[in-house]
Amino acid sequence: MRTFLRDKSVSVILVFCFGGLIAGLCFGSITRIAVLANLWFIKADKFYVPSLNYWIGSSVSLLSGLIVSYVFLRARGLYPLSYSVTRLLSSALIIGTAFPLVYFLDGFLWMHLDWSSVRGVYIFVSPVLIAILLSISLWILTKKWDTPVFVLITLACFLTSIFSNIIIFIFSMPWNRYEVVLFPLNHSLLSALFGYWLTRGSDVRSDRLEPQGFLNSVPL
Repeated sequence: MRTFLRDKSVSVILVFCFGGLIAGLCFGSITRIAVLANLWFIKADKFYVPSLNYWIGSSVSLLSGLIVSYVFLRARGLYPLSYSVTRLLSSALIIGTAFPLVYFLDGFLWMHLDWSSVRGVYIFVSPVLIAILLSISLWILTKKWDTPVFVLITLACFLTSIFSNIIIFIFSMPWNRYEVVLFPLNHSLLSALFGYWLTRGSDVRSDRLEPQGFLNSVPL
């Protein structure tokens, strides 16, 4: 077990996973604060539906977890590769706007397409588009497209909602706790896959490097 944990690629994935878990738990908890309900949800006829702020918060919370995890890994010398400011900012911009962009696309589909003609594929559109945007952000960072991990990211985007419903049902949790289950699960899985993408094809399995500052290396 100790040898397994010494593998730096595993350490990178675990740190990203934990960072995503904490970020998702924080945001999921914030969305359930009663006095802030109107900030995240819009009241429909019988239900509350997520507002634009909800999706902006989702992207920002995911991005926050990734940034904190990356800075920690660089500071501790667990991830030896650094990236130029331009690539970091470009990647962060895509991640920070991914969910809101898909929110607007969903609205476009509802307004301009016949629901009866697209209902068979509609539920797959948003997860695939989010996965594409997040994968593009990783491609910008690593200059490498990783199809297997892209498929895993797509599955994570699609399945986390299903798994969240299953968990709530199994443990008889109130449905107003949905976000408290969804976001930790979603962000931890996506963040872990971010770390997995970063480690594939890069030598992060060698002996531990000396700790170094976030900006103390030459960008690739």
